[in-house]
Amino acid sequence: QENFCLIHVSLVPVLGVVGEQ
Repeated sequence: QENFCLIHVSLVPVLGVVGEQ
């Protein structure tokens, strides 16, 4: 579960950048 949380936190900014592009 800790890995899932870490991945989620890492994907949030990535999705934001992709959304802007």
